[in-house]
Amino acid sequence: MAAAEPETNSEELEPQSSSTLETATEVSSTTSNSSATATSKEPKPVPGNTTTTPSKPACTTKSTNILVLGIDTGEPYNRRPRSDTVMIYSLQPCKSRIVEVSVPRDSRVEVPGHGLMNINRAFEIGGAALSKQTIEKLFDIRIDRVVVVDFAGFAKLINAIGGITLNVEKDFNEKYAVETPIPTGRTTLNGQQALVYVRARRSDIERVQRQQEFVKALYEQVKAKKAYLTLANFILDNPDVILTNFSASEILSMAQNAEKYSHYKLETIFLRGKATWIDGLSTWILNKEDIQNVHVMLAK
Repeated sequence: MAAAEPETNSEELEPQSSSTLETATEVSSTTSNSSATATSKEPKPVPGNTTTTPSKPACTTKSTNILVLGIDTGEPYNRRPRSDTVMIYSLQPCKSRIVEVSVPRDSRVEVPGHGLMNINRAFEIGGAALSKQTIEKLFDIRIDRVVVVDFAGFAKLINAIGGITLNVEKDFNEKYAVETPIPTGRTTLNGQQALVYVRARRSDIERVQRQQEFVKALYEQVKAKKAYLTLANFILDNPDVILTNFSASEILSMAQNAEKYSHYKLETIFLRGKATWIDGLSTWILNKEDIQNVHVMLAK
């Protein structure tokens, strides 16, 4: 493994004082067909009739881009942990959707001030602040909020909502040489078992795809159980394992108004690329077209 670069001073996450999300207005555009057919006729105005059909007002509700980083503080290395999981969630009320972008941790990107390297190194060098800057530079977007989840906190979170029910491949334990086997088939996993499930891998890309399926199952389960306040209270009660610059009032407000999000469509994006080795490290060269598509979907 390449030697870790010395840490640089970085801005720590601090709770925001505002009670509403600081976001930018999403602009939508429409196209119209300016050519009319030869048989079309304009209706004749009725004398004295001034009634017009009111047009539907344009949606101005702001969207929010959230960066979620999963880290392992239990790694047996004398260094700051790297981000094993890098995900962006874009809440887009005007389109009634949540867009999830999973960025493979081995993606080779430009880390501001430090050159080209795998994206998980950004957290090791400069913490959440540098990870945020790296994502913003990569996709030319703005990140409004950041959430850092310790893997121990992830297990506690899953336990807090009563576990997670999903389909685990029959050969999962043998395939990934799991030391403590987890249940397979249609089953409910506790927090520690869920952590084993989302971290198992033979390749980073394979793990990203499994994590996306896990998020879908979690999203549906939270909606079914209406566990919004449970999640909010867990985040507020466990600042040692979930660090965020959402304010307490923002977290509670989102939980109280979460029913509207339950109707949103969850769209997941997998970033294509090419696997290679650079300086002895497994590396994922991202598809440039996919990078541009994410910019279009998330830029505000």
